Amino acid sequence: TDGEDESDEADDGNEDEESEDDEKSGQDEESDASEGNDFGLMDTEDEEDESEVENLSSDEGPEERPIGKTTKHLNKKQKFDVQHSDTSESDDESDEDSPSNQPSSDSENDFNASENEVDDEEEDESKPTKKLNTWEDIYGRKRDRDGNIIEPESAGGKYIPPHVRAKLAAESGEDQKKLEKLNRLKKQLKGWLNRLSEANIFKIVSDVDKLYMQNPRYDMNVTLTSLIYESLVSNVIAPERMVLEHMLLIAALHANVGSEVGAHFLQFMIEKFSSMLTGLHECDVEDKHLDNIILIICHMYTFKIFHHGLIFEILKKLTSELSEKSVECVLLTLKSIGFALRKDDPTALKELIATLQSKANAASTELKDNTRLKYMLDVLLAVKNNNVNKIPQYDPSLAEHLRKILKTLMVNGKYVTTLNITLDDLLKADQRGK
Repeated sequence: TDGEDESDEADDGNEDEESEDDEKSGQDEESDASEGNDFGLMDTEDEEDESEVENLSSDEGPEERPIGKTTKHLNKKQKFDVQHSDTSESDDESDEDSPSNQPSSDSENDFNASENEVDDEEEDESKPTKKLNTWEDIYGRKRDRDGNIIEPESAGGKYIPPHVRAKLAAESGEDQKKLEKLNRLKKQLKGWLNRLSEANIFKIVSDVDKLYMQNPRYDMNVTLTSLIYESLVSNVIAPERMVLEHMLLIAALHANVGSEVGAHFLQFMIEKFSSMLTGLHECDVEDKHLDNIILIICHMYTFKIFHHGLIFEILKKLTSELSEKSVECVLLTLKSIGFALRKDDPTALKELIATLQSKANAASTELKDNTRLKYMLDVLLAVKNNNVNKIPQYDPSLAEHLRKILKTLMVNGKYVTTLNITLDDLLKADQRGK
């Protein structure tokens, strides 16, 4: 019995030591939980405590240890809740007192600077910008500072195209820079035209083509047309070779630059022809202005810049009232391009010859005795019968040679566009449009 008592006491001592160890370990775990402030760690400690309670209850009996252990567990949970609430409140206070929630002096300065910049921009936008007194919209109309349309007094309220306004401004001296630029352009083109020949036609065509790329086309067309007119049209008849070389230049530009080059030149020449046709009866036979204009138009047809119908309309205008000057112009046309007209439209040429013969028979005796009229009728019969030998000084070889050169002057893929236009359309192009 004494041995059993000693063994029981030893067992009790061991159990006391184990309980003390458990209490120490529980206190250590509580301190770790309070310092870590971690829900996951407390959950694991609770699970360990519950497992220890179950083990102790199974070893020591159902009524002794479980009650103390569960109360101890509850005290630990309450203590954790209190500590958690304290730590959360302290975190909230620290967040409110942290410098990230309170703007620093530097950030305040930056914010104020940005506000000042925005205010400056708003003030700049609110300031009225400097406007021109007059300006031009996309339709070519002049407007004042408020956007109201300015009606031109001289034109009676009609629309003035931009190129006409530019011309009026240049003539009135309002645009000195543009006037100087046009003078330089005219001087440069005039130098090239004075040196124009078959030998340097390739370089001149290339140089003029570059000028078209660098300057407005209207300025180029006007300048080139006026220079050619001044060089070819005068009181004396122009050499045929000279006229052919200039028309070769026009045909090459008509193909490479655009059909507006030939169209503008043709319209200008037709207008000059129409203005001189009104005073044909008063025109001096020795004055060769009209002859040169007719020769230019004929050799434009040589390079197929326009359709042959326009030539027949011009011949009908010339023969509407026969006179010595009109007979001379018809004779010049037939000698230049008579056989080409016969090839393109023999029916129209036959009708024209019949009309001329009937009018010549009905003419006055003074006109019948005129040598020019007799010579014209002889040329008409030669063209009608395709008899080249009866026309003196007729040499189509030069025109054929220059037509071959034209093919070499055209850029790859370019060709001469034949303008199928009537005489009436050319004379009323400003009203009907181009």
